[in-house]
Amino acid sequence: MNGKIEVVCAVIEKENRILATRRSSGMSHSGKWEFPGGKIKPNEQKEDSLHREIREELEAKIEIVHPLNTVYHDMHIGQLVLYPYICRLRGGYQLNEHDKALWLSTDELYQIDWLPADVYVLKQYELFINNFP
Repeated sequence: MNGKIEVVCAVIEKENRILATRRSSGMSHSGKWEFPGGKIKPNEQKEDSLHREIREELEAKIEIVHPLNTVYHDMHIGQLVLYPYICRLRGGYQLNEHDKALWLSTDELYQIDWLPADVYVLKQYELFINNFP
């Protein structure tokens, strides 16, 4: 392992659904689903990184509603440290890096092929909404 990789992601809610994005053919793990987000740059605050990544990936603005528990996931390139946030869109969005997006109800969450770390984010999200509806 090479160390830790810190990333942020947005669990974007809208009308009791959450946004899932599918990785494009030019990306690693193409065809897998994930929450939009990305790597935190050096000296960048997590929330600033999340806003930047969502602007880059979705050409969108978000409102950060609540952080979820941090997810730790071991990968061959290092340990992924994932900081997920429940968010809301402020306006529309456009896919720049992904080839498809779906708004999923809680009953549909596990019907798509998520990246492994994002499955743990789903579990954190479910814990949160079940304890703080």
